[in-house]
Amino acid sequence: MIFLRNSHLLSSMINVIITTIIMTITASAATFEVTSSGLMEPGVTENTIVMTRGGDNGALYISSNNSTQKCNFDGRTIVLSVPLGLKPADMFYELNLVYQRSYELMVDQINLHNCGVRINGKHHPLLLQIMSADSTPQKTAAASEYLAPLSDFMFSPYSSGLAYHVSVAADNSNNTVMIANGAVRPDVFSGKPASFGILPTGYSYLQQLLPLLASKGAESIYYVMDGTPGNFVKGLCAYVPDFVWEYNITLMGAASIQDTGDVEIDFDATARNLSSLNPDILVNCIDSFCDKWMASLRRVNWSPKALVITVCPGSSSFEEQVGTDREFVLGVNPWVPTLKAADDVVNWTASEFAFVFEDFSSGIGATYHAAAATAQVSLAVQALQQSQSLLTEDLAKVLSEASVSNPFYTLYGDIFFTDIGQADLKVLGTQYDLEGNLQVVAPLEKADLTLVYPM
Repeated sequence: MIFLRNSHLLSSMINVIITTIIMTITASAATFEVTSSGLMEPGVTENTIVMTRGGDNGALYISSNNSTQKCNFDGRTIVLSVPLGLKPADMFYELNLVYQRSYELMVDQINLHNCGVRINGKHHPLLLQIMSADSTPQKTAAASEYLAPLSDFMFSPYSSGLAYHVSVAADNSNNTVMIANGAVRPDVFSGKPASFGILPTGYSYLQQLLPLLASKGAESIYYVMDGTPGNFVKGLCAYVPDFVWEYNITLMGAASIQDTGDVEIDFDATARNLSSLNPDILVNCIDSFCDKWMASLRRVNWSPKALVITVCPGSSSFEEQVGTDREFVLGVNPWVPTLKAADDVVNWTASEFAFVFEDFSSGIGATYHAAAATAQVSLAVQALQQSQSLLTEDLAKVLSEASVSNPFYTLYGDIFFTDIGQADLKVLGTQYDLEGNLQVVAPLEKADLTLVYPM
């Protein structure tokens, strides 16, 4: 498949991608309300940027064998909304840009190549609405309360803490389906019948990889968790104690680390302790300072037989930061570009999407975050198509009825949900090969590479 970049549109990204509305707020009572001047809540919604993209904005990316067509949108607009941190200083800013790119590519592809979503004989355009929320709980909650009553679907930003506020707002609106991206906490979904998530529980992340290491002869384990307040990745180590018991593995200890700027206190003291203990497996439930932690292990001249890092492997920034040190590092990834999966809505395979995304994003590689964002849009559209309805209860019913034998097919994988609405998904065990390419090693039926142990 050959893809052609629309250079005229991309030459002025901001003007093409979005319609921007700056909503300047005056002081008011603390009660959340909407007036002609915009959102009214001091300290929360000042200078809020709202970006929209719909069926009449033109294509950001054009496929040579799937040209756009003239569409007659005769159905009402279907609104997909998400509160994101859009400022460079915002937490998760880089991830949010990845989400935004994926959302835009999917909305364009569906509006301009599929003529939107066909429901009961009418073509409904999609409208993507992104509101700047600073990646803070307070503003995410306020933006979500504003957006939910105006939206058919709400998407959540990265982290369970922020996703929780989106799910509460969507549930309170009684007319919005929420599909979370980077959320693993059960309280995001539990008790909210129209809230769903495309990440599995944190407990499941290591369930494919650790038993495989045990089968290769690993006898001891130590785990390190990110101690940054509010960081969800520490929960990805939840399976370790049960793994130790089930496979008769010796647990040699656990530690909490965080980056405060003092490498001796933050990292090196723990690294020296590890070199003395010398566990076979070192599991690291971290996501934001993987390069610094690996540099600390190098300084003490120690490495385990298996180095497992939960989130960083697969990201281009991690690969650039650690270089050849990534060889044989193990990861757990919900998605990789080599995954054998295709999307029922846009017909992209995982590898085709990875090519499109990287080309459109000026060389930024497609991680699971990018693929997960496409799945949010795809699930919304497939629910609309299968239910042939715009009613929230009908959409939620279709989503909840998916099963292992009748899943939703997306380029992110085959998706169905647990009783509370979290994805029932096997997380892939991965390992970098000698060339620095990330390959699947677990589960064995999806493996591209035989696990190398010891590393």
